[in-house]
Amino acid sequence: MNFKDGKKAIAPFTFDAPGTYPVTVTLTDNEGESRTRTFRAVVD
Repeated sequence: MNFKDGKKAIAPFTFDAPGTYPVTVTLTDNEGESRTRTFRAVVD
């Protein structure tokens, strides 16, 4: 992932089998505020 401030984040993960999986991401800013969002990852 690349962010607007030029920083990058890497969270390597390997799924064991094809399918659709929920992926939850939580971001926290410098003031301690956080947001969580869940996405669907489709693995062929």
